[in-house]
Amino acid sequence: MIGVTLQKKRREKKVSLKKASEDTKIRIKYLIALEEENYDIFPADVYLKGFLRNYADYLGLDGRELVQIYEEQYPDIKIKPEISLNRLRLKGLRINRIYRKIRVRNVKLIFIGIIAIIFIWLIPEKFFYYSVISEKEKSSGKDLVSSERQNDTLRLEAHIKAITWIRVIADGVTVAERNFYPGEIGFWEAKDNFKLRIGNVWGLDLRLNGKLVDIISPSEEAVLDLILDKEDINDTAQ
Repeated sequence: MIGVTLQKKRREKKVSLKKASEDTKIRIKYLIALEEENYDIFPADVYLKGFLRNYADYLGLDGRELVQIYEEQYPDIKIKPEISLNRLRLKGLRINRIYRKIRVRNVKLIFIGIIAIIFIWLIPEKFFYYSVISEKEKSSGKDLVSSERQNDTLRLEAHIKAITWIRVIADGVTVAERNFYPGEIGFWEAKDNFKLRIGNVWGLDLRLNGKLVDIISPSEEAVLDLILDKEDINDTAQ
């Protein structure tokens, strides 16, 4: 598989996604998409093939060969196909009509906005304070508490690609210790930290609060002990 080949080679060379992005000038999200074979996010097929060839060459692989394998595996894939000239003209006419309608509506909205500003200006200051500002102050307290609660929670996801033994300790409590199988998704929450022991590092993808954790391991057979806390959220891939 193309994605597994790229990911395995990068980890063998002990290169992080951030380093690869800086060297190849390819955004991290596109490198992750190539390793996960998520081709839908590329704007066009020509970009996909170019990124694939450059990334493969950077890792010491044969970029042309991987592009050829991609074309053989996905012969019918078309990312944002070209539109005929006639369809573009019709689309342009429709856009012009829509723009005219929007322009008329904007004039009406501007007029209504001016009236509203004059009306608000004439409202007594005390009435405006108690009816509007005080309500915002009440709601802001609830939003602040809700935001603090979300920031206090660590959410760990494990997307399993191959049979992997995992032990997960959340805030000192063992919440999982077993073999996970391809297709499974493990999900755990903690307040302070996670302590992990992973038997097959290359058999899963870890995400902390929705962000990919870039794990570097010397070999596929190595058992890895890993500690994740709130500081790691800023260090994961963007």
